[in-house]
Amino acid sequence: GRDHYTDRLDDFIPVDNKRRNSIALDDEVNDILKTGRKSDAKFDLANSPLAAYLYGLLGDSGVEAALKNVDTCPMGKEKALQLLKSMPPDAVEVVIKNCAKIAVTRADELKTLSTELY
Repeated sequence: GRDHYTDRLDDFIPVDNKRRNSIALDDEVNDILKTGRKSDAKFDLANSPLAAYLYGLLGDSGVEAALKNVDTCPMGKEKALQLLKSMPPDAVEVVIKNCAKIAVTRADELKTLSTELY
């Protein structure tokens, strides 16, 4: 169950990911992303459903390929667009569509972004 009162992006992330079986994943990384660390870490979330979803789609090689040509520090608008374009379009659509449910004041901008990307 949810341990929070307001919607978060991870409330809308698909649990079943059809591509997971065909992508090589590091089981330990995948488990940490899904269920969290065995010990508490005050500096980080216990788990990350969004990261688990994206990692399940991309696997190690896909993450490396997506980040290969993007210098993420500092992350500005152009670099963010470049990173989004390196991700599978269906994954980006899931994130954009569900961000629009939460950030309703940005929904129109998110829809525009989706159109511009693909």
